[in-house]
Amino acid sequence: MSDTSPFGFDVVRRGYDREQVDDHVRKLVADHDSALARITSLEKRIEELHLETQSDNPSDPTGTP
Repeated sequence: MSDTSPFGFDVVRRGYDREQVDDHVRKLVADHDSALARITSLEKRIEELHLETQSDNPSDPTGTP
């Protein structure tokens, strides 16, 4: 029996090939960690731009032109 799941895992006698699942989970975790790092980086950049905008126009506390 050599069926394949929708995710590309080989279906073996007692479920999915464990090594394939472990590899896929490791990739998902790495992608997740990368996305979180990117979010953190973008949030810091937003804050920097917000502070820069405020310092360009100190008389307007809202930061709007």
